[in-house]
Amino acid sequence: LFFVCFLFFFFFFQAEDGIRDAQESRGLGDVYKRQDMARSLKKGPFADKSLLKAIDAMNASGSKSVIKTWSRRSTIFPQMVSHTIAVHDGRKHVPVYVTEDMVGHKLGEFVATRTYRGHSKDEKLSLIHICRCRRRG
Repeated sequence: LFFVCFLFFFFFFQAEDGIRDAQESRGLGDVYKRQDMARSLKKGPFADKSLLKAIDAMNASGSKSVIKTWSRRSTIFPQMVSHTIAVHDGRKHVPVYVTEDMVGHKLGEFVATRTYRGHSKDEKLSLIHICRCRRRG
């Protein structure tokens, strides 16, 4: 009896390709399935509603202007392709031009939050290196 119930629930609640509703997938197909453990498949990809609303309005009007957003966690959808989105990095908005290869990734992946200024050189080691090079020279 337990096995029969298990099989019933397994086949009854299993969705095709992990997508519960075709409307919810927003045309991504199986793009978001490649993420390791980022988000539950039954929830689908996430995008900020105000961002999607702005993108849809721009697509309807045919205009191309920069959209500012603080939502680094939003997934890039196909309708965002060829738009410029200014993503906040913690202190300023960095413009990101969205291409087809970015679909399925997060906006925050394309804007670094930390500024790398390089490692500081050790004065003593650099002087030793210069002396050795002169001796060989």
